[in-house]
Amino acid sequence: MFAMMKIKRMLFLFRSVVLASLIVLVTVNSSYAAGKTAVDTVKMTNNAQFLPGKLTITQGNRVVWINTSDLVHTVTCDRQQAIKAKDVALPDNAKAFDSGKLNPGNMYSKEFSTPGIYRYFCIPHEALGMTGEIIVKKKN
Repeated sequence: MFAMMKIKRMLFLFRSVVLASLIVLVTVNSSYAAGKTAVDTVKMTNNAQFLPGKLTITQGNRVVWINTSDLVHTVTCDRQQAIKAKDVALPDNAKAFDSGKLNPGNMYSKEFSTPGIYRYFCIPHEALGMTGEIIVKKKN
């Protein structure tokens, strides 16, 4: 019985990741076709990591975080919610953001319009070092 429940959960997670990946693929293709923003993807893992941990994008691009794990994660760039001040960085005039809880298979998307360095973390896993960084280069 337990093995069957585990298999069903794994199938659910697999389907969720495939569906999220297809949504990202459609979004990327639609954006390029329409001449809009580019889209980059960051995965959230069972090892309490954002992959890639550091990403450089161009101003106006969008990042999509996909929870590919079986854990609940967040994407949080808000000094007031951080345990460690060094885990958060925001450019001047940029607004703090927080995805809220992302269950397995869920995703969060944000467009970056202000150039600079954004350092963010996962609320439940910040103490484990689950942090990421996005460097937004000014559009030419």
